[in-house]
Amino acid sequence: MPSGISHILLIKNFYSIMPQSKLKSLLQTGIYFMQVGAVGPDLPYASIADDDFILSSESELADKFHYEKTNELVLKAFKRIKELKTSKSKKEIRLLFSFFLGYAGHIIADGIMHPFVRDMVGNYNENKTEHRKLEMRLDVLLYNYLTKFSGYPIEVNYSNLHDELGNIYTDYYPEKKLVLQVFSELIKEVYNEDYSPDKINGWIKGLHTMFGAAEGDHPSFYRNIPVIGDFLFKDYEELVNKEKDSLILETPVDRPYNFLNKPRVHFFEDCLPRFYDVFIPFAEKSYKYIFDNTGDITETDIPLIDLDTGRELADNNNLDKTPILWS
Repeated sequence: MPSGISHILLIKNFYSIMPQSKLKSLLQTGIYFMQVGAVGPDLPYASIADDDFILSSESELADKFHYEKTNELVLKAFKRIKELKTSKSKKEIRLLFSFFLGYAGHIIADGIMHPFVRDMVGNYNENKTEHRKLEMRLDVLLYNYLTKFSGYPIEVNYSNLHDELGNIYTDYYPEKKLVLQVFSELIKEVYNEDYSPDKINGWIKGLHTMFGAAEGDHPSFYRNIPVIGDFLFKDYEELVNKEKDSLILETPVDRPYNFLNKPRVHFFEDCLPRFYDVFIPFAEKSYKYIFDNTGDITETDIPLIDLDTGRELADNNNLDKTPILWS
């Protein structure tokens, strides 16, 4: 957690709760790009070549996004956007900024929420199945939590996600060409890997296909996984009735105390507010850096962390240390 769905939901909710400002006005035209950027580090997992998007083999590039130089691409991106301001249109810059602000949101969300998941199920490499099971349960619970007051059926909200992704991978926005080109160039600069803009667009199309349209009370692609009986729950009501099993962390499965060294950590009461407490000031600072030419965006703002544990890479994933974005 967060998975692709949850990363997008976090950004949609961010836009809803943020106060009116120049940043919010900018994102009014860039929110779809921000949502796609929010799954940027996961996009290779949604390759259209995969038959099973959730359970497919992990992409080497996506692994690098999560475990190697995890902040370098996005830090370079903000500097690149500032350099391009004089040569590109205002709309191109707005959408480019929106995409990479979403990418930064992914790093922040993982750094805050993955320590919770790690303590609930153990280290990812040794517990991949349990990790995915919990992520999928949290997807549905978060989805319900953030949409239950909207006044619309959950499947309507979910279908909107699908439609919004479709707006990006098609040619609806000609400015997309620059966004994908810059992303491609930065992948080459940071990881020395060659992925064309067309290939990246294919990842977005794969994500769009994966989400599909919702039916019933929760995303249909979860119900359609052949091993769904083992992975999730019989029906949505059953999951809600047992939500405490997924939302409340007390003692980790493999350690004497949890990542905050508190008697209890609640996903909605602790992790979700923490994300916005960190991300909203970061978004405002990023806007000022790009558009007001004030301040800077550095490793202090986006630390070099392992996205599975939230710990700094320099500490070699020392779980005795508090995750840096919780410090």
